[in-house]
Amino acid sequence: MSTKKSYLPNLDLLRVIAAYFVLLYHFRWEGDDPLTFVFKYGYLGVYVFFCISGFITPLAMQWSNYSIRDWKKFLISRFFRLYPAFAVIAILEIILYAWGGFMGYSYKFDQITLVQVVSNFTWTAEFFKQDWFVPVFWTLAIEAQFTFVILVIYPLLKHRNELVRVATILALIIPTYFIGRTPTFFTYSAIFAMGIIVFCKHNKSIDIFTYFGLMFVAAFCSAEGISYYWTTPALFTALFITFVPQLHARLIPYFGKFAYSFFLIHITFGGAALFHLRVLPEQWYFQLLRVFLASVVSFFAAWVFYYRVEKPFHEYSRRFKAKK
Repeated sequence: MSTKKSYLPNLDLLRVIAAYFVLLYHFRWEGDDPLTFVFKYGYLGVYVFFCISGFITPLAMQWSNYSIRDWKKFLISRFFRLYPAFAVIAILEIILYAWGGFMGYSYKFDQITLVQVVSNFTWTAEFFKQDWFVPVFWTLAIEAQFTFVILVIYPLLKHRNELVRVATILALIIPTYFIGRTPTFFTYSAIFAMGIIVFCKHNKSIDIFTYFGLMFVAAFCSAEGISYYWTTPALFTALFITFVPQLHARLIPYFGKFAYSFFLIHITFGGAALFHLRVLPEQWYFQLLRVFLASVVSFFAAWVFYYRVEKPFHEYSRRFKAKK
């Protein structure tokens, strides 16, 4: 297949939906109304992101003609694409722990330990049983582990022998069935593998029968080994990317580019809006208004953050890849 890069708007659409569902999970209220029931499953948007990463990461490597000797450049490029934006939010959180009472912060600066700081900035907090500064940071730790895994297995996914390609994918899928819930990538590797299966189908390196066979095994191992709830949105994402024609609504690329910033900061800024709107009555329609206003604040903050922080580093990472 050609290595020419192409824009895939469906991925942005899925990112936006997933990010907003994660927001609804964090911004939900206590109640017995139907919306509360729906919003409590918003965390499942995370598994949409994992499946997308399984697809787009090897596809981006193909676009750049990646070979194993490029691993350092690839890692540095990924670092500047993702880490600086995270680090800015993490530093901001530390500052708000000290002076963020006006934003609803009850956690105090003197409660932060050196181990917590180091483990957050190295994305190892769960290994040391430390709290994340922002709950969504754990997903970045899993994505980072996947980055190292894909560096190793990508040449095998491009191997001329189909048995090697299939065996590589199965080697990612099977551990999820046995390993259980851990802070390691292999708890989620079957979900990432769904995206990789889509990549191989997109790349025409597996046929449709192999595609459905591997997808079934991935869904089974994830559902039986971990959770049916986690598996369902990932499977839907994989099938959507594979079979739904690319949509070309004008707003998709506009909102899509803010998805990462929105995902990172919605708790920090939207949570502050929720804190100040806590005076609203407890009826579900007032709480829905509260969530809507907090969402607007989150999007505005993401818009500013994208242009002031994320985009400059994103462009730098692209220039670095261009040096190849």
